Amino acid sequence: MKNKKIMILWGNVPSFLARGIDELLKTDLYAITVIEQFPSNYSNQIYRFDLKHHNLEYYNLTLCNYKKEWIKEKINEFIPDVVVAPLTIGDHYELLIKYAARRNILTIGCTDHYYKNFGIDWKRYIKMKFRSWEHFNYFWVPGYKALETLIKFGLPRKKIFTGLYSCDSNLFQQIGKSRSYNYESWPKRFLFVGNYSLTKGVDTLLNAYDEYKRLSKAPWELVMVGYGELNDLVVSLNQVHNKGGRSQTEIADIMRESGCFILPSRRDHWPIVLHEAASSGLPIIATRACGNVVEIVQENYSGLLFEPEDTRRLTDLMVKIESVANEMGQNAALLARRIDSTNWLRLFTNLFSDR
Repeated sequence: MKNKKIMILWGNVPSFLARGIDELLKTDLYAITVIEQFPSNYSNQIYRFDLKHHNLEYYNLTLCNYKKEWIKEKINEFIPDVVVAPLTIGDHYELLIKYAARRNILTIGCTDHYYKNFGIDWKRYIKMKFRSWEHFNYFWVPGYKALETLIKFGLPRKKIFTGLYSCDSNLFQQIGKSRSYNYESWPKRFLFVGNYSLTKGVDTLLNAYDEYKRLSKAPWELVMVGYGELNDLVVSLNQVHNKGGRSQTEIADIMRESGCFILPSRRDHWPIVLHEAASSGLPIIATRACGNVVEIVQENYSGLLFEPEDTRRLTDLMVKIESVANEMGQNAALLARRIDSTNWLRLFTNLFSDR
């Protein structure tokens, strides 16, 4: 059987994309070309696929004297069956998507965006639609909220796939499966992982934790992993155990020793860290502004939800979770298994079987 050819155009290859590529390469059924425009400074930590795999060609545009004609040449040489790119593409990639469409190459646009304000955001999406939407055959989103948004903007459901994102399920699900869910031995430790910023609601978390310590009879520790604009504030607080930036495997080890994950974001499209935490068997306290709570958190079963900036409610939930964290954590691990990195393999298997 001739290998199906997939070309991926991306700005900066994120971890979920690398895991999906790895799943496809394992089958030896796909030939993949990855063209990355803005490689990360932490590439060695992010890439989980084999750059020397015989079915993979990888190009770093910063090393290729980049011109759009160069990628056109690669399209002509590789002749892909499908081109995958972000829906919010830049000018150069937009021209290349149009070029691929003119050659009758299947195109898939990816996005995790969801919107509540269909006034200002409507204008933005209409502008983007005229630039690129009409040149994509299909659209790929991580979950329900992004799916709902695209449908509201008039895209037919049959053209939208879900399952774009996943954590490293092999790494984090192993923690959830091996964890003891006994109440007596449950870790008395809250955990936050993310950018130390207002967008992530770090100020809300710190204020809530300060009040929580006064209300709880036996307050849990608060461990924070990350860095960002509020780093100086986090570092200055003796009440917080600041771990700074850590690798994914280090984060997995920290989750193993934690008892509840908190994400008080003001806005978050589909934070993969929630899937990592739930897969690790941690109950979740998160805001409804996190786009993946629909998939990850079943309220009062695998976690608890609140509105952004509601410090008082977060404080109450931190007290409440103390007595039910082990039960909710076990439920969270079960729910999280519905999503994994094999989604990529299933999508392309189904896509090519219909053609």
